[in-house]
Amino acid sequence: MKSLSVIFPAFNEEANIRAVVEDAYRNIRKFTPVFEIIVVNDGSKDRTGEICDRLAEELSNVRVVHHVRNRGYGAALKSGIERARYDLIFFTDADGQFDLNEVASKSSAAMSSTVFRSSVWARWLTPKSSLRQPGLA
Repeated sequence: MKSLSVIFPAFNEEANIRAVVEDAYRNIRKFTPVFEIIVVNDGSKDRTGEICDRLAEELSNVRVVHHVRNRGYGAALKSGIERARYDLIFFTDADGQFDLNEVASKSSAAMSSTVFRSSVWARWLTPKSSLRQPGLA
């Protein structure tokens, strides 16, 4: 697999964010050695930002983006995508409702830029170059 940027938009996820990021960190390493996890703290009023900052100190591949106020899911995704450094981008919710082990089994689809759906929510694993649109550069 090519290099991978994983984006977690997060708003008031103090109860979930540590487990979600640690699980992603463990599982992503199984199928690609070059990756980053970007958590976008979208103006959380709880301890989400503080927990994310600690995770970034503890885990070398974790970076955190902080929005001072809640700007919404789309803006959080945009912030993450703008900062993504690697070939493929995957994003999903930060509440732990999706199993990241599924990503490994879907990686062949990602190599052909295919969208896959394993829930009501579509999750994308697509080359970063195809996300370059006006306003995202």
